Amino acid sequence: MKLNWLFHKPIDFEYNQYVLLDFCQKAKQEFSNLKIYPTFQEVSIHLANVSMVKNKNQHVKLKKKINCIDQELTLSDLQYIPLKFDNPTDESEISQTARFAEPLLKDLFQMGKSLWSIAFDSVSVDLFYPTEALTWGYGYFFFNMSGQTYLYEYNIDKNPQSLVTECTTNLVITSPVKNIKKLIKEFPSHNGLGGTHLPVFHVIVSQKFPFEATLFPIAKRKVQNYVIQSTKLKKHI
Repeated sequence: MKLNWLFHKPIDFEYNQYVLLDFCQKAKQEFSNLKIYPTFQEVSIHLANVSMVKNKNQHVKLKKKINCIDQELTLSDLQYIPLKFDNPTDESEISQTARFAEPLLKDLFQMGKSLWSIAFDSVSVDLFYPTEALTWGYGYFFFNMSGQTYLYEYNIDKNPQSLVTECTTNLVITSPVKNIKKLIKEFPSHNGLGGTHLPVFHVIVSQKFPFEATLFPIAKRKVQNYVIQSTKLKKHI
């Protein structure tokens, strides 16, 4: 569902009901399948939009393009634009749609938030190789699943435009080899540095969730938070 679905012409409450209910049905199905992203992100943005339409007579526009399903958005990424109506009928139809949509999207948001909390608690990250290089912002994390080791490299940096800290990742290798040190030594890609000198996180999962839509985005965020908090702590010591 596009962010401007409320204003799609011809503006009609009954048609907008159909569009919204279809979106809600698909979102509930995704959550039922334990898939958090990108649905939770979409629900959050739509809820912010209809709430602004209903309560502030404004609508929301994103300042930047969403490049990945779990991209973190902050208030600074949203632009608030005053509503302008071509006629009183359009104003009435949009207002009615916003009042109808807000409680439905709030329910969806709470559903997604509850699922996110359960999934978040099921994922933990352990610093496998403690190292002073932790504050550099790049290193590795790996999963052991179904007899395979999935090794990723990460890079954490602050976006100069939004000032939001972003974590980019790359799958280095999938291998049945469980000797993580050996795997990293074979793929030392970070700035030409030996991989074994960089931090390595072991991602441990206690419950089954879809990998791409749930586990991986949460693991990535946990690694990012660990590095950021460690960096802040070091600055205060």
